[in-house]
Amino acid sequence: MNQGWRGVCKRVSDSEGLDGSRSGGLSAEQAFQHGERVLVSFVFPVRGDPAGALELAHALITHAHEEGLASGEIEILVAVADDDEERAGEILGGRNGQKPPGPVFEQVRVVRCPHPSRGGQMRLGAAEATGGLLVFHHADNPLTKDHLRSLLRVAREGKVSSGAFFRDLGHGWPGLGIVMPLARWWQRKVGILYGDQTCFVKKDVYDAVGGMPDIVLMEDVAFSKKLRRWGEVELLDPPVCPDMSRFSRDGHFRRKLENLALICFFKMGVSPTRLRRIYDRE
Repeated sequence: MNQGWRGVCKRVSDSEGLDGSRSGGLSAEQAFQHGERVLVSFVFPVRGDPAGALELAHALITHAHEEGLASGEIEILVAVADDDEERAGEILGGRNGQKPPGPVFEQVRVVRCPHPSRGGQMRLGAAEATGGLLVFHHADNPLTKDHLRSLLRVAREGKVSSGAFFRDLGHGWPGLGIVMPLARWWQRKVGILYGDQTCFVKKDVYDAVGGMPDIVLMEDVAFSKKLRRWGEVELLDPPVCPDMSRFSRDGHFRRKLENLALICFFKMGVSPTRLRRIYDRE
């Protein structure tokens, strides 16, 4: 694997490819020639250096092969945005010396978003996806073999329209494990499906609700509302353990209160762009 990113990633936007040719939107069928359908499409929104997302993709594909999946039964779209267009091009082209962590097969493709917008990046990734189940995952959160098994069950059975994983409250809030039964009931029945819960949705349902909102913040709150309105959602085990670095830095209760305040402001009509500026200053 000495050819950098050029040999392992396909650019699937309508912009020029790494070799100067027009990509025109490469489909998963080009990397999957055995006739099986793509079961699950993972979309990783990334801002800045996508090396961590490629590392997670490598681990996820390894899990898939250990589970007996054929190459192409899952696909991963790394939706990249960067304020510095030239730097982003160097990252994607492998000209900055970065190399992927081992054989990240042809199941990984890179979608280029012209501006940083997590909602917009996921929307572009979903537009290029070919799987029956779309999974939106933050690349800084672990995704284990057991998580993959739960998602494969949903994809194969086809009975669940949308949902997410439970959150492990004890992971970020020591001592709160005692209220986990109540928290799980709340998450299942009325709670917001946050982005760090690895939300999933059937492709036809995703299209029917209008897709992921192209907004820079609160896209998960807005998308969760759409899915709740569509029908009952499913919460899966094992719970996910979201990245808590911001909570540790700011203090758990302060960070939680400020996040709740931002959600309230969003529901009152404050623009996501303005809320993003406030969030970035905190």
